[in-house]
Amino acid sequence: MKKLSPYLAIPKVYLLEAETDFDTINTNTIDYTNKYSLGRAIEMNDYSRISTTLDILDTTPSYRFAIRVKAPDAATTLSLMVDGKSFNFIINPSMDVQWLISPPINLNRQTQITMRTNGNLTVDEMVVYSTERGDYLKDIFGPSPRNAKISFSKLSETNYNLNVEASEPFLMVFAESFEPNWKIMIDGRSIKDVLCDSYLNAFYIDEIGDYSTTMTYVPAGYARYGWMVTFITIILSIFIVIRED
Repeated sequence: MKKLSPYLAIPKVYLLEAETDFDTINTNTIDYTNKYSLGRAIEMNDYSRISTTLDILDTTPSYRFAIRVKAPDAATTLSLMVDGKSFNFIINPSMDVQWLISPPINLNRQTQITMRTNGNLTVDEMVVYSTERGDYLKDIFGPSPRNAKISFSKLSETNYNLNVEASEPFLMVFAESFEPNWKIMIDGRSIKDVLCDSYLNAFYIDEIGDYSTTMTYVPAGYARYGWMVTFITIILSIFIVIRED
């Protein structure tokens, strides 16, 4: 871990999981889906409310709120209340999750956060971060442009192609709650994710140069093999029964 230590300090960043870090009223928890961090999220409707109190260690800088949501049915409005200030987001319907980014907000030492919606909305997680290092999540968690450039294409919810340009080893950090089952393959070598800053997914990549690689969520592959084994077992059972008859 000595190589990783210079990258692990990400101060003034707070990550909140909707299903565990908020008090909820009239909500439903979605379990075991790879679309959401930690496999879970909160379903809200126009009768729902989620709220929490966040202890801010340094109130000097302004902060932004990044909220990961999905509105599958129709255009929906999410109302974010922060210490009595209201911010509204209009969310277009989509089957994919998306990030909502608030304007810069000055916070109190104990910040009161409440969210409501006027329709069906899935809320996954919230990241509260200081604007000192930048205005967007990629500024906070992305690799430094001095040593690495990464682009990606999504093949599925559990499989991505990555294009890397790196002049030295680097730590690739995701604005995503830690899940211990992601891995990156480089020339047949598996690189496992590590826990970064107590709650984030990260990969220490020591391969230098321009190359393409893949990032995969491992249990999804196991699940496919499990279904294959089950299918083969059923076919063999039918064959045995037919032979015995």
